[in-house]
Amino acid sequence: MRFYESLGACHVVRLALAGEQAFFCFKSISARLAEKIVGIFGLSVNARKIDFGDLQHATQIRDRAYRMAEQQIIKLDCAEWTELVGDRLGIDFSLLFRKYIFDWLYVKFEFYEIILQYANENPNVHCAIRLHKEFAAGYISSLKQVCSVTEKKEGKIIGFLSILLLPTFLYRYWKQCGSSEVDFCVGQLVCEVEDYKTAEMFSAIFHGFPNVCYVVDYSKSAGLPHDVRERMNVRDLKLDRPGYEYLRRAAWHYIAICLANIVQVWPHGARLFRVFYMLMRARAEAVAGNGNVFCVYEHQTTEKAARNEFIRQQGGRSVFVPLNAHVTPQFFHSEIFINYDVMCAAGPHTAELYTGKRALTKHFPGTGSFDAHRILADSPERAQRIARLKQFKGDAMLITVISPGICDPTYSHEIRLMQLACKLSCQPGVKVAVRLKPVPPERKYSDFYADITKGYDQLLLTGSEHDLFDFLDMTDLFVTSISNAACDVLLRGAQVMFIDYLKDPDFFLWWRMAGESLLTEECAFDRIMAWVNDGGDGPVRAQLRQDMKKVSSFIGWKYPDFEAYRANLLNQLAQLLPLAAPGNVESRMSGAAFE
Repeated sequence: MRFYESLGACHVVRLALAGEQAFFCFKSISARLAEKIVGIFGLSVNARKIDFGDLQHATQIRDRAYRMAEQQIIKLDCAEWTELVGDRLGIDFSLLFRKYIFDWLYVKFEFYEIILQYANENPNVHCAIRLHKEFAAGYISSLKQVCSVTEKKEGKIIGFLSILLLPTFLYRYWKQCGSSEVDFCVGQLVCEVEDYKTAEMFSAIFHGFPNVCYVVDYSKSAGLPHDVRERMNVRDLKLDRPGYEYLRRAAWHYIAICLANIVQVWPHGARLFRVFYMLMRARAEAVAGNGNVFCVYEHQTTEKAARNEFIRQQGGRSVFVPLNAHVTPQFFHSEIFINYDVMCAAGPHTAELYTGKRALTKHFPGTGSFDAHRILADSPERAQRIARLKQFKGDAMLITVISPGICDPTYSHEIRLMQLACKLSCQPGVKVAVRLKPVPPERKYSDFYADITKGYDQLLLTGSEHDLFDFLDMTDLFVTSISNAACDVLLRGAQVMFIDYLKDPDFFLWWRMAGESLLTEECAFDRIMAWVNDGGDGPVRAQLRQDMKKVSSFIGWKYPDFEAYRANLLNQLAQLLPLAAPGNVESRMSGAAFE
């Protein structure tokens, strides 16, 4: 098996001619072009990114990659030139560059860790890896014990010189994705919505506010229903003329500083171009105008962090509002160094998790999450959905298996979760509903669930036709692997068991207090059936209820009803966020994040 840290054009041609399979970490632009060219001749390339779905277990892989990336980022020699760029651009560029490099290093190191585990699980497969030796010293010795290793230096000349093309690329980007109109918001509450759920949340929380403006990132506007756009008067976020002029000047300053500090910046090659491209996209997402409060729900990336810096630059503030329990993985690399001015916390878990990820955010007001308090309005449609579930359940015990979705990262444990669902559905007095993720899977997985559950009459596959909370009243026990949705039903009082298929007990921070609700793969079936057969007041069920109470109090604050939740959230924000004004936002430097 061949592994390429960076798949190039020559590798694509070789794989196409030899008919070999390969895994890669990064794919170059030349490789993408080569794939199209060989396709013209009827050849195909069997190469894709390797992921956790290719492994049976992943014990501490994320942890080790994360810690190694932290060690490297602390030693990174970039302070002088990044501070110069930051002074010229008026943003904390040192933060953004280190965050970007951390992301890249984590993905690189995770690739090495996955290869080591893959080789361990497949001892009869000969593995050969071609890697870039930069920052790889901590892994080369281990990799050589299980693989044939070819080391090469990363090409720097063309990558470095690509920054000279930034002004031209910026102009082309503005012509394609920009707007000559200037759409200012001044002293307003600005809510970014990108789908029906975020639109529903912000419209419910800020209903009746006079100065609310709804916006959507232009690249994601297609995902927002047309009726929602019309009803809420949602504006597209595009790079406007002032933003373009700012970036045009910034590009020349950036080029000049890079050339003047060539010794420091040379090792980063083409990443210098990509970092500035990220700034272009981020500036387009920062709504124009002074003194705004910008509210979002998202998974933060470096681009989002840069957008927050541009909002601060204009005297605004960024606020994260949790749609759901937001229990992201403990070593989710893109969430290091978060820089929201305020991050509303779904529960105590939020502040502890992100403080451990070197957050620059200082304010974590306890607000709870929207989904934990969302009003489940009675409607004929909801009544019909619940009636269908009730008819399917009959007099049986209903176990609802919540799927995290099928994709390359989840493939191996999703197979095992579905096999467990099928096995449970064969037990006397038990029926199983499978709640699929309400988005279509990739085409190659389109028949995955139908094929694996075919012939199991006591198993019901459900999709986007059901709201997650339709299952609450009908379900006796929820079972999942790593689905965040299971935490949302848990906060609504459901009994949930989680299965650690990848043998990675540090995957979630809150798993440390999961107690009997966290199962190993080997004991999962027996423990679930012990709960089924235990009776209402038995010790197994009593222990699970106790564990659920402990987990619930850690991951989510609860209020009596939606109005109480809303009043608390608005009161918390009112104390921290009087509408910002130019110069009203305190300075925050990033140095402490890297000590």
